[in-house]
Amino acid sequence: MNFLRTTKLRQEKTMRDIKSSFVIPRLSFAENITLVLSILLLFMQPLKNAIPVFSYIDEFTVLFSFAVFVLNRVKRHSISIIEGKIIVAFFLFIIVGTFGNAVSKLDRSSAAILTDILSYGKFFMMILGGLALFDSLKNVKWIFSIVVKLVRSLVVLGLVLAILNQIMDLGMRDDIRYGMYCFSYIYDTAAIFSWYCYMFILILSIDLLNGINREKIIYVILNMCLWLFTGRSRGFAFCAIYIMLVLLLRMYEIKKKQLKIKIGYFVMLGLLGIIVAWNQLIFYFTTTTEARSILLYVGINLFKKYFPLGAGLATFGTAAAQKYYSPIYGIYGLSNRYGFTFDNPLYLTDNFWPAVIGETGLIGLIIFFVALYFAFKYLYDKCNQNNMARMIIIFFIATILSSSIATSIFAQNATVADVFYICMIPAILREGKNIYG
Repeated sequence: MNFLRTTKLRQEKTMRDIKSSFVIPRLSFAENITLVLSILLLFMQPLKNAIPVFSYIDEFTVLFSFAVFVLNRVKRHSISIIEGKIIVAFFLFIIVGTFGNAVSKLDRSSAAILTDILSYGKFFMMILGGLALFDSLKNVKWIFSIVVKLVRSLVVLGLVLAILNQIMDLGMRDDIRYGMYCFSYIYDTAAIFSWYCYMFILILSIDLLNGINREKIIYVILNMCLWLFTGRSRGFAFCAIYIMLVLLLRMYEIKKKQLKIKIGYFVMLGLLGIIVAWNQLIFYFTTTTEARSILLYVGINLFKKYFPLGAGLATFGTAAAQKYYSPIYGIYGLSNRYGFTFDNPLYLTDNFWPAVIGETGLIGLIIFFVALYFAFKYLYDKCNQNNMARMIIIFFIATILSSSIATSIFAQNATVADVFYICMIPAILREGKNIYG
């Protein structure tokens, strides 16, 4: 009798899932905008190539979400302590940067400085705004289901094309690594597509919060296979980290214990990532002609020269320093080097921490670390509802911190999308409880 009753309940739940996937709920104005943004963020790179205005999708997403946060907190007449800490820490970071501008006396326009503030701030604004936005919506789970369907289609089609791309030139080949043509799909380069594979695995992992089954696991595995076709060491390292976390999660599930963040896990995952990507790290940071080595060298020099405040905002290594070409590049002889010129700024933003220490010095570096700690804690506490959600957040924190060593990860538009989808987790779990709890 118990078996029949359980089977019947499972069948009823499955029928509810099928019906809910075909029923289009009445969406509010904010939910319609969120749905559109959720879809556009998956195609940022090809869209901005076709229509330049789409290059501002990530900025619009940040500002829209943060506006919801501000309006919500104004209505409540209060913010939480942790939210206040994030805002204050970032505000202090900006003050240090502007003091650096005053001390260095490098010619930087207000537009350049404001652009740099937005570039540094959009990661924190997206966390605050994203969580507030999805907390205010009722149909997040349905919106997310549309995103999942699109990602699954992209993964399956991408894997087929990646295999065919090895046999014939589909116009999706990048460089050759590990004896294969690196696959760029519709995202310009294999390096860029690698970041989208990272985005896809986050989305497919979040989908596991709605229940783990064989079909969902297969899509995760297919995405990891597709990721490997990019030929990027980052992909190999992140796949290894993901598998390690899955094994760790399984161990906790068997023991029926709660998965918790421990420093040892990050050390273990960091070492694993370094081992897998060791050759690339050596190449990036020990070759004197490599862009990242050059940027690191200049960043350290600025750190020493303008100690402890740095050279100021929009002066080095950021998108603002590139757009409003900084005089620093001329001073250090980079303005005539390939990839560092005004007309060809290919490598000018190919770093993060050298930009932080160069622009804001020791004080700015410490404050930024504090702001990051509060932001990660805030995100973890909001998503701290089951082991799968905890695993996703640990994976996100571990990978984004390791990525920041060699890329401007916190300022990238793909990172805005990653945070946007991750901020759906509390709402998805909330709606799941309401429907099935």
